[in-house]
Amino acid sequence: MVNFYTGAAVLCSLIASAAAKTVTIEVGHNGNPYFKPDYAKASVGDTIEFLFDSKEHSVVQGDWFTGCYPIKDGGFYSGKQKNPSVFRVPVNNTDPIMVYSSVGLECQTGMVAVINANALQTLTTYRDKAKLSIKNTSPDNVFGGVLSKDTSNNEPKKGGAGHITTSVLGASIMALGLAVALA
Repeated sequence: MVNFYTGAAVLCSLIASAAAKTVTIEVGHNGNPYFKPDYAKASVGDTIEFLFDSKEHSVVQGDWFTGCYPIKDGGFYSGKQKNPSVFRVPVNNTDPIMVYSSVGLECQTGMVAVINANALQTLTTYRDKAKLSIKNTSPDNVFGGVLSKDTSNNEPKKGGAGHITTSVLGASIMALGLAVALA
């Protein structure tokens, strides 16, 4: 028998997962050395999906204070990738996330992005810091996300992942209601 508290907990969990979305960022849009978009908002539980273009680029979580250098603790690094590749990173908080490509001088020439900018940590200030960096620094290994070479299901879709999750939510709520009714 499903009690009220168990049913409520399941329902709250389903509603929270329905709110999660995928934020897609193109890495090297149409062969150009920039991220598209170079600014995005993401919530806890969302996934940032970096789709790589045909030219070699990377995705590194950068340190806002030093420009083209990785953050000291945590973060992520995709390694140097080409199309077709996708790198998915979970969002665990809403702190600003600085991103750059560590290939060649792409970071210094403006291949940076900011997710969840705030009044101090903006795209403009991060881009200015990146221009002053002496070099690009890459971590040693891929970490902090999931790298996939298969992008067959990664085409941006109208309605996005939130639309699909909502359908799963509806079916789950109906199943929960049926379980409570049968109990």
